[in-house]
Amino acid sequence: MRVRSNRSEGGAIFTFEGLVEFVNEAYKSFNLSIASGAQKNEIEVVIKRLGIYDRFRTIVAAGDYENGKPHPDPYLTAYKRLLEILPDLRVEECAGIEDSFFGVRAVKAAGMMCIAVTNSYPESVLKENGADVVVDRLDRSLIDMIKG
Repeated sequence: MRVRSNRSEGGAIFTFEGLVEFVNEAYKSFNLSIASGAQKNEIEVVIKRLGIYDRFRTIVAAGDYENGKPHPDPYLTAYKRLLEILPDLRVEECAGIEDSFFGVRAVKAAGMMCIAVTNSYPESVLKENGADVVVDRLDRSLIDMIKG
């Protein structure tokens, strides 16, 4: 999921439709983590301004891992941090939400289920790169689908 800002604390933040609502609902059922190539301070500024900072159990940012996406390091690092909180968690129980083909590849290489959102690429590209599920937007129906 991409969240764009102009990197200043007072600048504009651009999110995809439904992101904040999705996070606010998903955290009630899941242990959320961020695995990003952005700097941690940039991530924190954005999610604090969006009012969703406390929804995430861990934040993995650039500098926390050796190899970026499409390598699985960001997701495996997030998984290892979640293991410190949830020692019985298995990687197969985790899912990554992505909107790029490099991100999809990283999630799959980490051994996780991949949910891809067609924010940046069409469904065909995301599926070709391994996405298990492709959706047009993040909403309550996705949470219900994951929960089964």
